[in-house]
Amino acid sequence: MKKIVSIFLIILFGAMSLAQGDIIEDLKQLGADNGKKYMKPFVTAFGSDLNSGWFSIAKTAPMSFGLTFNAMLAVVPDGDKTFIVHNPNPDLYNGDYEVTATVFGNNGAVFTTKDPLVVPNLFLPKGVDIKAVPLIVPQAHLGLPGGFEIEVRYIPPYEIKDMGKISFMGGGVKYQVSKLIPMLSTIVPIAIQGTYQQFKLGDDVTINSAFVNLHASRGLVILPLTIYGGIGYEHTTLEAKYTYTEPWEGGETEDVDFNITGDNNFRFTAGARLKILLLDVMVDYSVGKYQTVRAGVGFSI
Repeated sequence: MKKIVSIFLIILFGAMSLAQGDIIEDLKQLGADNGKKYMKPFVTAFGSDLNSGWFSIAKTAPMSFGLTFNAMLAVVPDGDKTFIVHNPNPDLYNGDYEVTATVFGNNGAVFTTKDPLVVPNLFLPKGVDIKAVPLIVPQAHLGLPGGFEIEVRYIPPYEIKDMGKISFMGGGVKYQVSKLIPMLSTIVPIAIQGTYQQFKLGDDVTINSAFVNLHASRGLVILPLTIYGGIGYEHTTLEAKYTYTEPWEGGETEDVDFNITGDNNFRFTAGARLKILLLDVMVDYSVGKYQTVRAGVGFSI
């Protein structure tokens, strides 16, 4: 995999190379309007991944601690792999519009030139051609008195050649509201949670994501298995800043600065968590704009 997938996998566990190119250079081939359409599915998919894995049990305990590695996979609908792009210069190129790739699509559109002796055909950027977007995130939690718990996600900042500094951080607070009703807390623990995350890619792209949810869990009597589920509301935005130069002789240069809001909103999650001694294994499925699968493994005490 290349571009987006390569970028985020090397950030989160350093296993891949950026030799196949990067998303920023592709984005810089597009002006503001087309850049927004090209990147919109990325915001939704990345937000779907980021907002997965925040909970697997509603019960909190003072001074409890755990570390989990979450692997998420957001499925990209076929309808979000293309968009309609209008002819950027009808005086030079044929046609009114073409269907071209979003960041997750395949081949970019081609506007054929009206005079090949003056200007060549205009090729728009390709997508990464993937069906789902993976993400791996480490997460730690610490139980506090009074039914509270804090969660932290963090990757140390570092430099990537020709792209600048990469940074990622996130945090959340959970409160077990069912503690207000002791009998309910014993039967079905219920918690509310709020989280915030930020990812920065050099000086070009910043992603912010917020997530609030209400979730519950129930442990089985015989097996060390906990069933959990929840409903949440998520909001993800991307800000992009770059310089776009029109790809024909005498083309103007434009400083582009835009914000995109992903299509994420309500999501429903159901899953199961198996505990064997200190080892925790969990898997869940979230239904939202994009369907997302999360698998996690870690320990808790």
